[in-house]
Order: sequence, then structure tokens, then C-alpha cells
Amino acid sequence: MALAQRSDLPVEQSILIAQTLYRISSPGSEEGSLAIQLLSTLAQRPDLSVEQFILATQNLYHLSFGGSGEPLIASRLLLTLAQRSDLSIEQSIQIAENLYLLNLDGSEERQLAIQLLVALAQRPDLSTEQSVLASQTLYQFSSIGSQEQQLAIQLLVALAQRPDLSTEQSVLANRTLYQISLPGSAERQRASQRLLALAQCSDLSINQFILTIQDLYQASPRGSEDVPLVTQLLLALSQRSDLSIEQSIQVARYLYQFSQWMSRTQQLAIHFLLEIARNPDISTQLRSSAIVELNSVTTMEYSERLQAVQIAFALLGEEAIKRFFEEHWSSIDQNIEPQVSDIPLLEKLATEERLPTKVRDEIYQLLRQMISQFDKLVGSH
Repeated sequence: MALAQRSDLPVEQSILIAQTLYRISSPGSEEGSLAIQLLSTLAQRPDLSVEQFILATQNLYHLSFGGSGEPLIASRLLLTLAQRSDLSIEQSIQIAENLYLLNLDGSEERQLAIQLLVALAQRPDLSTEQSVLASQTLYQFSSIGSQEQQLAIQLLVALAQRPDLSTEQSVLANRTLYQISLPGSAERQRASQRLLALAQCSDLSINQFILTIQDLYQASPRGSEDVPLVTQLLLALSQRSDLSIEQSIQVARYLYQFSQWMSRTQQLAIHFLLEIARNPDISTQLRSSAIVELNSVTTMEYSERLQAVQIAFALLGEEAIKRFFEEHWSSIDQNIEPQVSDIPLLEKLATEERLPTKVRDEIYQLLRQMISQFDKLVGSH
């Protein structure tokens, strides 16, 4: 307790000590009350930075929730802080977020937090990034279908249409507009069309755009309308002549991963990877990288996998081949069956000592299942 009352400690350390004291104290004990009082006193110090102030008020609220007046003190302190003229836009948004999150639904404090966000989102001096952040936060914390949500969408629509935005800023605005707009809405449709157009811009940062596509996919539930947009964006990128080989492999990987099972786009991804693997003008390392991706694919025709194996044999040394397939072999989905035309090469690979035993055993089992079709192969010659 003596340590907790020292006045010469850094703010962060004082907060940590108060947290620890509260955790090890019995409910309603003198020590627990002291911890809350220490945080209350700390949060009211005029020399705190904005970040320290927010940290102190957050802890004050959480430790004293359900108590007498400290949660209310925390909210009032945040409201006071929000009036400061030296706050950055990001700090103001953070304060509004905390004011919203630290209070109950329908409370006056939550309404004030929304009002703060409305005022921030409409400020004319915001940068593009700040405008997007403010509008997105306003939408997130507003009631579904409310005027505030509609305002957030309108602000993003206006921002996304500005002709003075850089390509990256336009991507950010349209991606955010797409994510917060309702499925099937005109706003979402315009945003998706704009994103597809931006994929062809010569000054687009391709690596950054790939990250944007990943974000869209990861934030989308499986089967939603977002998945087709993600694959369309990847297809648009794949047609660019300025893609590096590494980027082409990356785009093909995501195109396969983000597409529906056995879809045309999955087959296109496999085709892209096979083209890279076959190209003798590309370095061995990059061709090998394409083969790694092909060996991780589980929904492909056996003829395509066998092509990848043959290319690997041509590229790699004898010792490297076994190690390569031990590390990078994935079995093809059991619902996909080899064709009769695949049997000769499967027979050859089943006895290929350069392949790991597990791969040869798998091929041997496939051949056993195809014994009844061997006569078709004889008849075809």
C-alpha cells in the first residue's frame, strides 16, 4: 500500500500498481477502495498526456464498475478532455470511442459520444485518412439504420468521388464505403465498380492493394457477395503486365484460396501457376515457388499435379527432389479421381525412388483402385 501511494512514480507504473492492488484485494476492502481512489486522483491530474489520461480513465471505469460514483467521474473526465483544443483528430475519435464503450446503451454519455463523432466526421479540415476513420467509427457506433449511419455513408460517398484523391486514398475510401454499405445497395455497387477500375491504375501500389483484398476477404462471411468481388479484384490484378513473378504467384495463391471449391477461378489460378512453372525464362527459384503452390492445391486434376511433378524433376537435383516433396506434398481431394490417361505416368511415379515413400504409397493405392480401368487403357492404344 505504501508503494501505491508514492507520488514520484511514472503514470503507467502507478496505474499498474493500482490494478495489482485492486486484483489482490477482497471485494469491498479498504485496499480495493484505495486502488480506485488512486486511479480517480491520477485521472484528474492536469499534467497527463492524452494517452495517459485515457488509460487512467479506462482503468478507473473498469475497476469501479458497479460502485458508487467513479464510473460517472470517468465519463465526466472524458467529456472534459474532449473539449480540449490541442487534441489531434485521432485522439478526439479515441476519446469518443471510450466515452461510448464505457457507458450503457441509451445513456446520455453514449449520445454525447455520437454527437462528438458527428461533429468530427463533418469537419472540413480532415485529411482523407482522418475522414475515413471518423466516418467509419461513426457508422460502427451508431444504431442500425439511424440518421448517423446514413450520414457516415453519405460522407464516404462524397469522399470516394473526389477527383483529387490519390489512388491509395481512393482505394481506402471505396473499400471502407463498400464494407459499411448494405449488401445490394447502390453505394456498395458503386464502390465495387470503382475498386475494380482502380485495380488497373498504373500508379497503384500492387502489394498494398493485395493487402486490401485480403482485408475484404477476411472481414467477409463465407458465401457473401464479397467473395465474388474479391475474386474479381484478383482476376483484374492478374491481367496487369507490370506484375512481378512473385506478385503473380501471390495473386494466384489468393485467387485459389478465396474462390469457391472447384470453381472456374480456382482452375484459372492453377493455370497461372502452371504457366510460371513451365516458363524456362523464369528463375529456378521462382518456378519452384510456383510448384510449391501447386503441390499445396488439393482441388486439381491429376494431370495438372503430374505436370507439376515432372517439372520439379527437371528443375531439382536428385537429393533435393525427395526433400522437396516431403515438405510440400498435399493429397488431392478424394472426390477427384484420376483419368485413364493418367495411368501410365502414375505407374512410372509409383516406382520412382526419388519420391518419398508416402507419395509413392499414395500413388500405388490410386492405381489399385483403378485396376478395373486398365483394360480401357489397353483398348485406347
